Amino acid sequence: MLNCGEVLNRKYEIVKHLGNGGMGTVYLCKDINSGEFYAIKEMKEDNEFEIDAVSEVNILNRLKHSGIPRVTDTFSTDGNLYMVEDYIDGWTLKEYLTDKGMVENEEACHIILELCDIIGYLHSFNPPIIYRDLKPTNIMITKDEKVLLIDFGTTKEYKYNKNSDTVVIGTTGYAAPEQYGFGQSCIQTDIYGMGAIMYFLFTTKEVSRTSELFKDDNYTRVNLELQRIIKKCLEFDIADRYKTVDELRKDINSYLRDSAFEKTSILFSSKDNYNKSTNKPRLSKNILGFLVLSIAALFVVYSLFTNNTKAEDKNNVSKPSKDSSIDTLPKPEDSQPIKEDNVINNSDQTKVDDSNFNKENNNKEIYKKQNKNKGKNKNKH
Repeated sequence: MLNCGEVLNRKYEIVKHLGNGGMGTVYLCKDINSGEFYAIKEMKEDNEFEIDAVSEVNILNRLKHSGIPRVTDTFSTDGNLYMVEDYIDGWTLKEYLTDKGMVENEEACHIILELCDIIGYLHSFNPPIIYRDLKPTNIMITKDEKVLLIDFGTTKEYKYNKNSDTVVIGTTGYAAPEQYGFGQSCIQTDIYGMGAIMYFLFTTKEVSRTSELFKDDNYTRVNLELQRIIKKCLEFDIADRYKTVDELRKDINSYLRDSAFEKTSILFSSKDNYNKSTNKPRLSKNILGFLVLSIAALFVVYSLFTNNTKAEDKNNVSKPSKDSSIDTLPKPEDSQPIKEDNVINNSDQTKVDDSNFNKENNNKEIYKKQNKNKGKNKNKH
């Protein structure tokens, strides 16, 4: 165990202990010349797993991917091999979910898709590079939510025409059956690991026992299509799992498309239902408003017409003609005589007030003559 402040290779000052990796211990160090921070991994060349520590360095030196830390330096001291890598400022997937809790399915799927990109890159080599240790503590999430894979201590190249691995190695709950001696680690070994990571992402349950991956009660909150994808990754027989990471990626993308379509359909359906529920009241309000405006407009027109008619009636009032047969009618200042111009067929527009006749003169003959003259006037029109 290295102490804080200790300087390695006259260049790297140990800042703090970060954790234990697959084949060694990882520290945060500072380059005393540049001031840059790095992660430095201490590996014992003679280890209990009988794994060549140099192989990790050799493999990492071949890899050029944004999701894999860059190796910047290597050196040996006192039988230990040290590998200096870019320091990743972020959280492990375990820390990320502990802090954030259960994430949305879409976010979890995007994390898996980024992992697919990294693992697919490893498998693209000939022979394929098998990671063999997918678990929440080996996956990093940066502050800008980028996914990286760390600790390549158990990584190996696939060996053709072999029936099993030389060394039984892996993490309980995340290691595939073949890692326990049921076959050689291969592309499908990492696909099994992807299934275990998906289980962790969608349930937030750590896998302490392999049997937990197959309990239906643990999947009650997981979408049925996602359950199907996870369980296909976790098949015991290699032949029953996805053949490649690309197949897994296609199914996840298909789920995301269907999920987005379903959400869009629900959104439009809700909008249509809202419009239907509010259409009738809105229509009733429009009709009521139209009726109120129409009545108001008719009232204004009627008022204007009535005022004009009254004005015309007042302007057309004149003295009775000399040949009028109504010689005994009251004087003009007491009542208005009927003129031909004032007679309109519409009785609602021009009405004759005969109350003055009754008040001033009770002579029925005068009233009859008046009505007689009115009839003549109508015939002239």
